[in-house]
Amino acid sequence: MTTEDTRSDPEKWRDTLDCSLEHASHAFATLEKLGLAHRTNPDSFPPQVSDPVGSAAYHYAAMTRYVFEVHQALMNLYPEYKDESDPRPLSPKDYLKIRDNMNNQIKQAYNEISIAHDYVMLSDFPKHYRPAQASDIVVGAVIWYAREEQYHGAFWKIVDEVLRPDSDFKAYTGDDGCRYGLEGAYVETEE
Repeated sequence: MTTEDTRSDPEKWRDTLDCSLEHASHAFATLEKLGLAHRTNPDSFPPQVSDPVGSAAYHYAAMTRYVFEVHQALMNLYPEYKDESDPRPLSPKDYLKIRDNMNNQIKQAYNEISIAHDYVMLSDFPKHYRPAQASDIVVGAVIWYAREEQYHGAFWKIVDEVLRPDSDFKAYTGDDGCRYGLEGAYVETEE
C-alpha cells in the first residue's frame, strides 16, 4: 500500500529538480575525485572532441546549470514554495564574481596540465614492460606503444573508456578520443 502524494505540482517539480541538481553535483564531484573530470564553464565554447575529459565536464556543468535555471524559474513562478533555507538566488553581480574566479582557476589548472603534459611527452619507453593483455585495459591505465624513431618514437595513451578489451584494434578509447587496441601495446612492469 502506498501513501497518496498530496503535494501540488510545483512542490513535486521543485523536489524533483532539487534531487536532480543534488545528484548531478554528487556525480560530478565523484568524477573530480577520481581525476576523470574538472570544472569548466558551460558558457565558454565546448571543448574539442579530442578532449573527452573536458567534454564530459562541459556537459555535466551545462546540465547542472540548466537544472538550476529551471529550479529558479519555478521558484519565481511559485514563490510560496521557495525554500527559505536555500541561499540562492545570487545576484548577477555575485554570479559574475564567482564565474570569473572559477574561470581563472580553470585557466590556471589547464595551464598546469599543459605544462605537465609537455614534460611527460618527453618520457622514454619503459625499461621494464610486457605485452598488454585484455585485463590491463581498465579506465586510467597507461598503455604504451613502441614505434620507430622515424615516426617520432614510442608513445602512450591513457584508457578513458573500455570498449572491447581483447580487441587488437578497438580495445579502448584513449585520452585523445581515438580508439586503440592490443596490437603493439605494452604495459610498464616493476621488473
